[in-house]
Amino acid sequence: MFTRIAKTVSLVSLVALSACSADVGPDSTDLEGSSQPITLPQHEIDLVVQFLNAPTTTQDVLDIEVGLDSRAAENLIFHRNGLDGVYPSADDNTYDNLEEVDRVAFVGNSALLKLRDFTVANPPAQAEIVEGVQFSSTQSAAVVWGVNHASLEELDVTVGLTSSAAGELIANAPYSSVTEMGAVLHVGPSALAYLRNHAARWGAEMAAPVASQAGNYDGIDFDEATATIALSIANNAPELQLTQQGHLWSGGAQTIVENRPFATLRAVSDTYGVGKTTMRQLRDYAASGQFTSTWENPAQQQ
Repeated sequence: MFTRIAKTVSLVSLVALSACSADVGPDSTDLEGSSQPITLPQHEIDLVVQFLNAPTTTQDVLDIEVGLDSRAAENLIFHRNGLDGVYPSADDNTYDNLEEVDRVAFVGNSALLKLRDFTVANPPAQAEIVEGVQFSSTQSAAVVWGVNHASLEELDVTVGLTSSAAGELIANAPYSSVTEMGAVLHVGPSALAYLRNHAARWGAEMAAPVASQAGNYDGIDFDEATATIALSIANNAPELQLTQQGHLWSGGAQTIVENRPFATLRAVSDTYGVGKTTMRQLRDYAASGQFTSTWENPAQQQ
């Protein structure tokens, strides 16, 4: 049970207010507290927290679909994603409870009720145990999104499923849960484990911005087409392909593989151990025309 009580203006709220115009937004009165506290039952609290922690929940979703004040939407995502702005990543600060949500600047009664109403009408993915394989709610959401968007080649070669399991998953898509996938022919515990292992990469792809990837990274210029291919290479190509076909130095190739997945090409260049030489080699490989998404199954390279 959660009862929201009046809250005083925190230092963080004062900083946020100083950066805003004098116009009063829908939730601005909640910064100084409300005389009408609200109470939410535990199952609604769980829905809101799971929704805010889901990779598919972006600032645009909160702003446009949920209808939050734009400042509340921005602050909620900034709190969750951490300073690097990438989710999921190492510095994430996911929500543990509704009190933590309530402490975010510009989040008040109006925002909490809108979040409650939206999540009740559109329940987020739940944690699942399918044929003995456990998926967190975040992993479940990522796998459902990933399989629904995947090609046969991605499931077969990149994820490492058998061709029969990959084919059946494609044939029976789309899915609303991993449990539905578990009922598909040839999809057993082994295939489900492979899917779960790929959840982090799909989660990063879900959260990846749609903005252009073109730019200058460690002094190396990438146009849009080359940058898009380079990001795909960084996220998918096996280390052996990077060194032998892409001619990347082994240290740079190993660093890229060990730090996957990357939401942006900037995240690749900002990785410790990736410098100008590695980015130039990655750019040249992406632009060479030699790159193909058909690569050897990484599981077979052990």
